[in-house]
Amino acid sequence: MCRLFIISLLLFYSNFAFPQDYTELAKNVSNATVQVIDGRDMYVGSGFVCEGSDYIVTNYHVVELMEDLYIRLDKDDDKRLCKIIIYDKEIDLAILSLSRSSSSIFRNRLKISNDKTTVGKQVFSCGYPMGIFQFSNGIISNNEDHNDIVYIQHTAPISQGNSGGPLVNDKGNVIGINTLVLRNGENMAFAIPIKHAVELLKEIGENIKIQTSTNTEKENGHYFNYEAGPSGISNNKADEDLITINHLDNSSDSDLTLLDYLYGFLLLCMLLILLYIIFVE
Repeated sequence: MCRLFIISLLLFYSNFAFPQDYTELAKNVSNATVQVIDGRDMYVGSGFVCEGSDYIVTNYHVVELMEDLYIRLDKDDDKRLCKIIIYDKEIDLAILSLSRSSSSIFRNRLKISNDKTTVGKQVFSCGYPMGIFQFSNGIISNNEDHNDIVYIQHTAPISQGNSGGPLVNDKGNVIGINTLVLRNGENMAFAIPIKHAVELLKEIGENIKIQTSTNTEKENGHYFNYEAGPSGISNNKADEDLITINHLDNSSDSDLTLLDYLYGFLLLCMLLILLYIIFVE
């Protein structure tokens, strides 16, 4: 009995002394994540492929203004021409397809999770912010209702260029699509629940597999769970505070501070003094 207690204690301690290695998970997720670029070869977003599909999921705002659309599997891959198959502007999702059939190029496809998006659960983000691959981790911090969409709020760091990239759980199954960050907030990121992408994929006839588990609530023929956080669902974020995270920021809002304006004013004064010295004296 004493021996069993000691073994159990050692196993319990090992979970804290030796953190779980997510190297394989990062590899699998990155192999299903792609760069989304335009005809000018300027990076604008991310995307990913789901299990049971050869289509690429991304945000609509990533591809909305693009005349030519390409993807890369990684920074060393050739550009591959794509086209938009279906989109939902209100939800901010788009489904892309390769112009030439070459489904074998995808090295992995992400399984879709139906796990509850419970506050405190560990999550991982994957994408190409500023054109550089990044795999980051955090936790679910809330489930935020904004414009009739219950976003998954999380703390995994994301930046401009992460738009359209996957948010996955600790099993590597996708639970959301990274879409927004809170302006001037720190580690306040928002992902669209994957169920909305599944609905679009179903509209084009894709047979998407869902990773089922116990204690789930059936919705639209599949099992999805999105729990409210401890404070419940809130709707207190203004549209101007939430910004999309594609590389091409079309926002007209200025992020300059008072010090920036003062610095510019001093430079202007110095320039005027220099011109006076040159041309007057």
